[in-house]
Amino acid sequence: MKVEGRLELLLVYLLAGYHGFIMLGVALFILVASDRAAAMLGVPAGNPFQQFFGFAYLGMAVASTISIWLRGRYLVGPVVCWSLYFFGATYVHIAEFSAAGRLTLPAILHIILPHALIPCLMLGLMAWLLVLSRRSTSVSASSTA
Repeated sequence: MKVEGRLELLLVYLLAGYHGFIMLGVALFILVASDRAAAMLGVPAGNPFQQFFGFAYLGMAVASTISIWLRGRYLVGPVVCWSLYFFGATYVHIAEFSAAGRLTLPAILHIILPHALIPCLMLGLMAWLLVLSRRSTSVSASSTA
């Protein structure tokens, strides 16, 4: 398997595994057990925004799971979507912890490791794939000319 294929497979594992199946479970939990999910998330029960959040998670999780079958440039959509979501979550959590005076090194690591490093990894893999794809396209185009 070429480097390009390995990188794409790693990206699909991240998308389908973490952002697909696991977040599909989170979405279903939010939609089915709304009051319990609200208590865990620290939001008021019965808030309609919570249902919106559950359906947004459901859509993003399904889009990531589909990456098992759809490859290539399709992967850009779920990668960008989840990356923006988790970068936003990083900002929100850091602001929240800072305002409460609880922004300690362990808290920062707890926020940054899952919320910022995974999107950086996915965006890096996606960029690398796009560069390799562009190179192989230009090489094959020049060899047929």
